[in-house]
Amino acid sequence: MNKIDEVYRRFSMIYPPSSRFVPESKIHAEPFASLVGVMLSAQTKDEMTAKACNQLFAVARSPQEILALSYEKLVECIKPAGMYNTKAKNLKKMSQQLIDRHNGKVPNTREELMALAGIGRKSTDIMMRFVYHEGAIAVDTHVHRLSNRLGLINTTSADVTADFLAENTPEKFKMSAHEWFINYGKYVCKARSPNCAQCIFTDICSYYKENNNEPN
Repeated sequence: MNKIDEVYRRFSMIYPPSSRFVPESKIHAEPFASLVGVMLSAQTKDEMTAKACNQLFAVARSPQEILALSYEKLVECIKPAGMYNTKAKNLKKMSQQLIDRHNGKVPNTREELMALAGIGRKSTDIMMRFVYHEGAIAVDTHVHRLSNRLGLINTTSADVTADFLAENTPEKFKMSAHEWFINYGKYVCKARSPNCAQCIFTDICSYYKENNNEPN
């Protein structure tokens, strides 16, 4: 049995295919607003991301308008987001990069997105999946934790997990995988108290076997 194929087969039995799900706290109608929202969402709860976006977009919705804000005003707008000082600096740098390199437009390739200040692998995957509709799997804490607990991979690096899922997820599941992993990680395989009694993967889960003294 190919374990990852079996994981997706079981996911598909309990969840509907996902192509319309959109994380509304960070994804918006315009690519630039989405890019900003994705950056602000790092290590920030959805409600705080939405608040920071709303405050910022009330005064600035383009790279030019971001650059026109004073640093102090920018920090004030995005303060609901975590690490707001670093993010304010990155927003300034990113806005200048977009103007200098892309005529103020948001690029639609992985290489160009990852070259922007404050935009890493996870942010790029979110943009590719939800803005440019590519079958990308953004690896957050839930996706990373569940992939490792199941024994699909054994790594502390979210980027390594992302590479593995990108390379091994069947094409037909790539538009659904992100949401499926996140939902299961949030509501069943929770960080502190995984609900193993309700889990559909205990017979193939490395974490369950290790913690219940079962042979692999």
